[in-house]
Amino acid sequence: MFVSDGRGDAVRLERLARAAIDGGVRCIHLREPALGDAELRAVAERLRLRLDACDGLLVVNERADLVSAGVAHALHQKASGPPVDVARRALLAGAFVAKSVHDEVEVAAAGDADWLVLAPILPTASKPWATALGLDRARALTAAARAPTVWLGGLSAAALRSLSRGAMPVGFAALGAFAIDDDAATVRAAAFVAAVDAILGPP
Repeated sequence: MFVSDGRGDAVRLERLARAAIDGGVRCIHLREPALGDAELRAVAERLRLRLDACDGLLVVNERADLVSAGVAHALHQKASGPPVDVARRALLAGAFVAKSVHDEVEVAAAGDADWLVLAPILPTASKPWATALGLDRARALTAAARAPTVWLGGLSAAALRSLSRGAMPVGFAALGAFAIDDDAATVRAAAFVAAVDAILGPP
């Protein structure tokens, strides 16, 4: 899963997301509070077309209106957001609701989310103040969760290749691993996907 870094640059965002899709990523999570409504919707509409063509998913942070309008497939809520069942009532039938979780209390309170994003697994430059869960705690939280769990935080292709054996989530997400805007973005995305497939198997 590609998670955007929220810089509010629509052109850069779309370029990075397209590079990730070209590299094999099939879930794009837009976390862009600084983008205006029209800009975000336009980017989301174009990315939705690209993702529909490859059976991918478009997720938007805290923007139920875009999910209700059929622009995105899924709504992502922060841990302190409204209950999932309340959020789901405002969405189209078949839309997904995901939720961020960071500890045992939030995992227990996550309700009937379609999946959880557990973070930060490892130390991450995007949130240097956050204490990493570490693999043992992340695995325990994943086992305790009622919903499928995706891991986020400090996960590059190299970090994935170095993970010790043990229980794993259903997927892996990254922000920094996809945030370098250069000609090698697609290659890095492909390396991330290959590292995920080596752990979980191809989708």
